[in-house]
Amino acid sequence: MVGPVSPAAAILEALEALFPQERRLSGPETAAWLHARAREIGPGGLCVDVGAWCGWTACALALGGPIVLAVDTFRASDRWVREGGQLGRLGGKREGTLDCYAAQLAAAGLGGRIVAVQGRSLEAAQATAEESADLVFLDGDHSRAAVAADVVAWHAVLKPRGILCGHNWAIGEVQEAVGAVLTALRWPPAQAEPDQLWWTRRP
Repeated sequence: MVGPVSPAAAILEALEALFPQERRLSGPETAAWLHARAREIGPGGLCVDVGAWCGWTACALALGGPIVLAVDTFRASDRWVREGGQLGRLGGKREGTLDCYAAQLAAAGLGGRIVAVQGRSLEAAQATAEESADLVFLDGDHSRAAVAADVVAWHAVLKPRGILCGHNWAIGEVQEAVGAVLTALRWPPAQAEPDQLWWTRRP
């Protein structure tokens, strides 16, 4: 006999139905992990999604209860466009994703719980109060220099025991950058999860 579907599983199933595969930059495992952490944080908390794209991970976080800052240029990095990432996902031409993001949030009914911050990661971090966020998810530019800069810029935004996490752990530059900065900060090393997700906590 099949048991009842949990509320969290039902929420994520509904989210998957709203998001075509080409509008996601990570798999359902990452969405489920972020949603579980957001449920632990609950209403009144704050999460930051750096590299929001069309809103997939921002929605997974917001459905857990917290307010989410979705940070993105909404035009993709020059490097990713050169490598064909955006062109392959959005019909063969370069275009912004802000309209796509807004449409996805409207479909999910989450426009009042997610705040779009259109701009670059480092400037957004400087404008965010220190020790204000419960969780920061990094999924922007995956070059070594950019990842290191993101970790440096956003670590102070986290509350004590806040979660710093990100995607694409299989990329060597990501592992090198995260490892080097966490060592310099004397934070616990990153732990790997399925779907290339990594995470640690601020001491």
